[in-house]
Amino acid sequence: NLLFGGYSFEARPGSVIQRDATFGAYQIISNGTIQRDLNANVAALDLNGTVGGDVNTTVAGPQEPGIQPFWLAFSGQNLPQALSPGLRVGPTARIAGQLNYASPAEQAAAITIRPEQGVRFTPQPAATSSAPTTPTPQPENQILSWIWPRFRELVTLLLLGGLALWSVPNLFAK
Repeated sequence: NLLFGGYSFEARPGSVIQRDATFGAYQIISNGTIQRDLNANVAALDLNGTVGGDVNTTVAGPQEPGIQPFWLAFSGQNLPQALSPGLRVGPTARIAGQLNYASPAEQAAAITIRPEQGVRFTPQPAATSSAPTTPTPQPENQILSWIWPRFRELVTLLLLGGLALWSVPNLFAK
């Protein structure tokens, strides 16, 4: 089994996942083989490999704006290019089971093959984000946002240390 949570996952041609693959990510590019089921909750899914079972996914609609993860704003990061949101099943893909996808929009035009047990589309409302994509940090907020958690950690550790000294003083006396 493969369990993945992150920004981007890419399975290259020739790669094999011997059981199920479960993803929670922004984008998945699957060009290898998954011998059983593929389960994913993603914004973008490109499937060009083989799935021996079912594909169960919740995917963003192709008209939704691409999500700009906050870590892409940092310079010097060598992250893969963000894919456009949506589901894409290429002509080299093979799905032995059923393709089940939930999305705000029907994406039949992006499915170029016929899965052996068919396709099932479940409409769902578009995801709304109340958080800004890349907030502009203020210098004083950056410092305070770093210091405050460190202060809370220090107080917590001091309290736990004091509690340990009070509850088992003989252990520390030795």
